[in-house]
Amino acid sequence: MTSQELASPLSDEAIASILERDCGIYVSRRLMDWLPHGADSASGPAHLPRRALINTFGAGGSCVSMVVEEYASPEPDRDEEARLKGREEAILLSAHTAEQLRAITEQFLGYARRNHDTPLGDLADILQLRRTHMRYRWAAIVRTIDELIEKLRDALEQEVLDHGVGYSSQDSFDTASRLKRIISGNLARKVSENLMENRDLAGLAGLWQMGIDVPWAQVSGERRVARLSLPSYPFARKSLSFA
Repeated sequence: MTSQELASPLSDEAIASILERDCGIYVSRRLMDWLPHGADSASGPAHLPRRALINTFGAGGSCVSMVVEEYASPEPDRDEEARLKGREEAILLSAHTAEQLRAITEQFLGYARRNHDTPLGDLADILQLRRTHMRYRWAAIVRTIDELIEKLRDALEQEVLDHGVGYSSQDSFDTASRLKRIISGNLARKVSENLMENRDLAGLAGLWQMGIDVPWAQVSGERRVARLSLPSYPFARKSLSFA
């Protein structure tokens, strides 16, 4: 579905068996383009999203079916893009361990280099609101993808990811725990409100790196965020044996 192509997973005998039934099903005999169907709408002809039915059958008679549909990116709001162009954004990365934080930083460096036209605001919103924030943290305030690439590269080259990033060390974790106890209740709300009012992303990112909850949803507002296919979490590769 991602490549918008249809493969032919069936043998010639299976295809012939299906075609003999004259059941109205078209079977792909080779790799071919997956063209969308058209439909009439109030604004004129429109393409329907590609959909696929996936079936699995168990030996005991169980059956599971799932329908998947491709994601169609909404038309970009040019006025909104022009207004937000060059605005500072907070890019947040986190992981369970320092090694995994380094791995995910390398993944995002490669992603940024391959996808130079990625909307920076959408990337920031996804990392702020749709990712789980874990103990080892890295943040950068940037205005462009080029600036993000530079900061990701510097973080890897300077090995800052291995030395007390956020509250990754036990000392900084204890300090963050004490700070969280101090900055709580009304004080925490006042600090956040002050930083939000001035859109002090550096201050907010600093609090976040120390393990303090930051209401990132208030930073992004109600702007519609496009979906992006971002690198997934670099899980540890372990081999387990069963006695």
